[in-house]
Amino acid sequence: MKKYTKTLILLSILIIVFYLIFSIKKDNKFIEFNNIENFKPNNLIDKSIQDNYFLYYPSDMRVSQSFILIKQIDNKGNLINSYKIFDDNNINRFNIHPKIEDKENLYLSFYPPSLNNTFYKFDLSNNTFNKINLDYINSNVGVENIKHQGNDILFSTMSEYTKEEEKYNTENFSFKTSISNFTTKQFYDLPYGYTINLQSNLLNFNNNIVCSVIDENNKNALAFLNESGNFKIFTSPEIENEYLYLISCDNDTLYLITENNKFIKLKKDLKYKITEFNKNYPNYLYDSSLLLDENNILVSLVNSDKKSSKNNKTILGILTIKPTIQFTPINTFETSKGSIYKFQYMNKYNNIFIIEDKQNDKGNVIILDYNNNFNIKNKIPILYPHLLDLIVEIKN
Repeated sequence: MKKYTKTLILLSILIIVFYLIFSIKKDNKFIEFNNIENFKPNNLIDKSIQDNYFLYYPSDMRVSQSFILIKQIDNKGNLINSYKIFDDNNINRFNIHPKIEDKENLYLSFYPPSLNNTFYKFDLSNNTFNKINLDYINSNVGVENIKHQGNDILFSTMSEYTKEEEKYNTENFSFKTSISNFTTKQFYDLPYGYTINLQSNLLNFNNNIVCSVIDENNKNALAFLNESGNFKIFTSPEIENEYLYLISCDNDTLYLITENNKFIKLKKDLKYKITEFNKNYPNYLYDSSLLLDENNILVSLVNSDKKSSKNNKTILGILTIKPTIQFTPINTFETSKGSIYKFQYMNKYNNIFIIEDKQNDKGNVIILDYNNNFNIKNKIPILYPHLLDLIVEIKN
């Protein structure tokens, strides 16, 4: 009898344990992973549908999210799976930076940045994150911004790569920062009083690293730094009161845009030509851009309403550099009043990904077909677009 009672109790315990296990699995809405580098979406696609999309919502303590949320959806926005990624490296909000010389990778800048001497690339072939260690640095400088174009990998740091006591100027209360060429393992220090424009590309031009800077008098300029440590500034009364956004360069010319829609071609001898490219839209100002190839730039222009951003109007267009500067609005779809448009990248199929944020926790992933006159290939409804930092498309 006692043996039978013990067996009954044991069976009861096992039944309860199994019930709890299966209840947890059933109620758990997320599949969990440790370390973002271990997340391999190519192995998780639903083969019953043609296109799988993975939406990356990094950790953001402003909304009490301490993990990376990834949503897997189909081309109608229907949820397939949700994933939680826990990572000790603090993968918080980031900007992605594609470059036309390396279409297999995206480069990530985190905000707020950390003093960790690492940066991440996202491999568009394997759809995986890869952490890159800066093994040539012996002090914590941190990667602040890695927005760049060209064959070399360039980034700016949070602090200067010199002795600790030289990083802060007590006379004018300013910090020094550096720019590094990861490819050549070199550093270029900026003098005190200059702040790098983080929305502008870093470029390698005429044996110089070139960046857009703001000086201590809030004047805008371009800074040229070479291997010998020489520092040279270029500015002009015509542009010093406008933010300058470096776009790209070739062997002879730098190309940049100002916030008031001036397109500038700057030669090696620092002679320049300014073209106002949106005379047909005088009340619209430059907002952002995406370099598609050597001759075409996707540009966003915004007519800002001083009373409410929900009344803002946006024009998306293609700015062609050669043979002459020309801005052509994209008329294949109408932008939504009050919406914010965040450019992602163009993939190997020449699909351009854009996040449309309606500023009401709703939005769309808009996919434009570069090969077909920028027609809309798909428009996928999404939630919380303001928290979305990366879209990945995987085809079966």
